[in-house]
This record gives sequence, C-alpha cells and structure tokens, in this order.
Amino acid sequence: MALWIQNVTADPFTPDKHPSDYVVRINNSPPLASFQHCRIDGAAECLRAAADAVEAALKSTAAKEGGE
Repeated sequence: MALWIQNVTADPFTPDKHPSDYVVRINNSPPLASFQHCRIDGAAECLRAAADAVEAALKSTAAKEGGE
C-alpha cells in the first residue's frame, strides 16, 4: 500500500509562499481528501495538513453513512 500526497496545483510555478492544492490517495484510488498548503511552511506542516484533511473527510463520510 502506498500513501500519496500529490500536488495538483494547476500552475506548477506557484511561489512557495502561496497556497498549493494537494490530494491524499492510497495507491491509485480516488482522492481521500484535499487540502491547501504553502510549501514555505515545510514538510512537517504538509503532513499535518494532510492528516487533518483525511480525518475530516472520514468523519464527514461516517456522518453521511450514519444518517446524521
């Protein structure tokens, strides 16, 4: 199993201090979550943002499946 954090920003030359768009996926499955991150904030912050986005997406899915 591979966990991917993929930069999907339309403009590949987005400055590091501007937000870039990312998705989180497992293997080649559809994205689990999406988030924005400024590269200038570093890799650790990117990982935290990815984790927060996945957690929020899973909670949202669980709420929808639970009828809430």
